[in-house]
Amino acid sequence: MRVELFDPLQIDAKIRVTYNGKELHTQDFAAGTIPKIDIQTPRESGRAVATLIVDDVETPIGQAVYTFKDVAGAKLMLEDADALYKKSDFRGAYSRGRDAVILLENIAPDSNEMAEGYLFLVFCCFSMKSRPANRAATRQEALDWYQKALAVWERNGNFDALCGNLTNVAAMYFRFGDLKAAVDHSERGLKLAKSKKVKPNAESLHAWTHAASYNCSAGNLDRAERIIKDGLKRFPDDPNRAYLLSTQADVLEARAKLLREQAQAMLPPEACSLG
Repeated sequence: MRVELFDPLQIDAKIRVTYNGKELHTQDFAAGTIPKIDIQTPRESGRAVATLIVDDVETPIGQAVYTFKDVAGAKLMLEDADALYKKSDFRGAYSRGRDAVILLENIAPDSNEMAEGYLFLVFCCFSMKSRPANRAATRQEALDWYQKALAVWERNGNFDALCGNLTNVAAMYFRFGDLKAAVDHSERGLKLAKSKKVKPNAESLHAWTHAASYNCSAGNLDRAERIIKDGLKRFPDDPNRAYLLSTQADVLEARAKLLREQAQAMLPPEACSLG
């Protein structure tokens, strides 16, 4: 890394260079000199920042990013991609994120960074505008990336991430009309949430709510009721019980509809309407 000022210093000063937040080089310069530094950075990906220090006042004067074929380099790519995403440049973000994913697939396919890279592409796909004719394909691509992320967490044993994301992807499948996939993924998430592999947290009860809701929508009312009963028993003081109780109301409404249909079918043709 090369750092050079244009004008001579008015008073004594120093320049400090950090690499990934750690001090790499510090050098003093006398008044009247033009500071110049030329140093070798580590052979690993990172951000170098040069700071001018005058009378204990620090002023950033330059920075540079060095990317190599390592996990840190992929993370820097994803940071750049995220910056593009925040500027609503979703296609640019997708392209940069895809570069990071390709690198990670080669050097760290079972890492959490790999899963996060896949997940980033999921959100890029959902955010990009596409023609109605291509919308279904874009959604399927997003779900395919999500499945890759789930597979990574399953391989590396990050069951906390796997559990929550199984519930999230179940919601996506439900939103896109694939009720069977929604039920299957929510049931997998619920099984993990009930296991000792996952630490309970403030979002835990949602696994019960989603699984019960999708089973209710699929007509599996007995299964939905068992899930609701189990969830209410396990989380007696959780305010998120409200969602589970609302789902219980949906199950009761579904049962009431079935009973009304049965009653209607029993009536002889000449009988009065049930009203």
